[in-house]
Amino acid sequence: MSVATGTVRGAAPAKTPTIYNVTSPGTANVEFSQALSSNTKQFIVRVRGTADLQLSFNSGESGTVFLTVPRFASLHLDALDLVDVTLYMQCSGVSQVIEILEWT
Repeated sequence: MSVATGTVRGAAPAKTPTIYNVTSPGTANVEFSQALSSNTKQFIVRVRGTADLQLSFNSGESGTVFLTVPRFASLHLDALDLVDVTLYMQCSGVSQVIEILEWT
């Protein structure tokens, strides 16, 4: 069982968008990460290319305990109020751009 690091509180309206374009490593299935801003209210994550994405909230678990975001799909989580949350990811393709849109 995985326990997400960070705190989740009751959500308030989202006001400020931030876009992250994170390039996966030059080797497939290697973990990389992106920290989210404090008080993230919602986020969307997808691969710009043709690879699947494995997403976890704990370091070292993106290959064992993860959500799969299939190629050509996106994951949208809303009604959040996250603090100190980092997304840990692995991608089935090399040098893929991961698009993350967060709202705080």
